[in-house]
Amino acid sequence: MTNQILNKVLSDMLEDGMALLRIEQSERPVSAMSLRQVQSRFAFMIALLLIKAKSLGYEYTFGESYDDDNAGHMKGSLHYIRLAQDLNLFKDGKFLDKNEDHKPLAEWWESIGGTAGYRFSDGNHYSLAYGGKK
Repeated sequence: MTNQILNKVLSDMLEDGMALLRIEQSERPVSAMSLRQVQSRFAFMIALLLIKAKSLGYEYTFGESYDDDNAGHMKGSLHYIRLAQDLNLFKDGKFLDKNEDHKPLAEWWESIGGTAGYRFSDGNHYSLAYGGKK
């Protein structure tokens, strides 16, 4: 019974959040937004990503997010401007360390407008393209 309730709550949250995101995306594309506004949209998208991950049965922890020393990632990384989040996934208590493990979540992330590191062998990387960078 508890799992049914949780799944219903997650489904409703995701549906409502996606409706809001679609409205925002149609009214204001990223190309018409300031960096700070894009950062806010990205944070909202990450909230939806966490709900989706939970609904797929994953547990998660945050990896790298904002990197302020310009040393931990490749030059020009979106981590330096708060538009990337590394997400560590777990299933049944086991850390999922393979790129392929992120495929279902990565494909969903791309469907809402994000860029998934899964496509370039950085499975746990989720970002929002900005200024020509992914």
